[in-house]
Amino acid sequence: MIHMRAGLFRVGLFFFLFLSGVTRGYCQFVVRGEVICDNSSANDVIVDLSHADVNEVLDIQAGRFFSQLKWNQIYIFSFKKPGFVSKVIEFSTKVPEDFPKELLQPYLLQVRLFPVFEGVDTVFFEKPVAKIRFDEALRDFSDDRDYSLQVRYKVEEMRRKGREVKKTTATSGKKKPEEKDRSLNKKHQVKSKETATSIQEVAITVAAKQEVKPVKEISNLHLPPLKKSYPNGKTVEEFDLEGKHIVRTIFFDGDFRRVLVLVTHDWGAIYYFIDELHIGNRCITREAYLAEIENEMHYFKHKE
Repeated sequence: MIHMRAGLFRVGLFFFLFLSGVTRGYCQFVVRGEVICDNSSANDVIVDLSHADVNEVLDIQAGRFFSQLKWNQIYIFSFKKPGFVSKVIEFSTKVPEDFPKELLQPYLLQVRLFPVFEGVDTVFFEKPVAKIRFDEALRDFSDDRDYSLQVRYKVEEMRRKGREVKKTTATSGKKKPEEKDRSLNKKHQVKSKETATSIQEVAITVAAKQEVKPVKEISNLHLPPLKKSYPNGKTVEEFDLEGKHIVRTIFFDGDFRRVLVLVTHDWGAIYYFIDELHIGNRCITREAYLAEIENEMHYFKHKE
């Protein structure tokens, strides 16, 4: 009887410790990260993680870092590298109370840093360039699509204005041909001035048209419906819609289907989406898009 009680006690203790370990495992959410620097190493990138009044510097090796976040909190990831534009990403771990956290897989946070360029507003990048939230429709963490698209568009505007400033500076630096007789060409000077003003007004009008492009139009793709069936492997569909060119790549393997979409707008912007089946298209980064393509190609290449 004594041996039986001792055995039951050991089993109960083991079961209690097992449950405690499982519970502790879900007390924090794992976020793994990867930093990519354009044409440069990511070894000297500084990754700061702040939450409330707590700040810590994360270890980064070969551009990768690891963190564990507490639930129902808001964290700020900051990425800094000399000579590169800093980035801030907000990550909220708030999820519905009745949602089983054990279903959530670790999140991969991909960050791309680019060198400081002409016309960049460094103050703008002190605010988050992305906000990660729990999406109840996806039942997973995802970036706020509309917010991210607005940030991307503002960055493109900075680049465009920077190119214009650089072009204007280069043009003004060129020596103008000497005029033969300034007094005799007075009327010609006035006419040239008016022409220059007219050109400038046209440029401003074009910029204004680009600025009012609605972001919601980007997220609402209105793509033709997918076919009822596709052959196993990779299928690429290309078509033009109003103001944009679409490349849709479908990977199919029996009951599994992965759809990736590349959208090139006439006004220059390029966006990448992943089709979440019945949920719709979700905007992803260029790196994530290329990684998905590569992973699927690798799968079918090595499939038995």
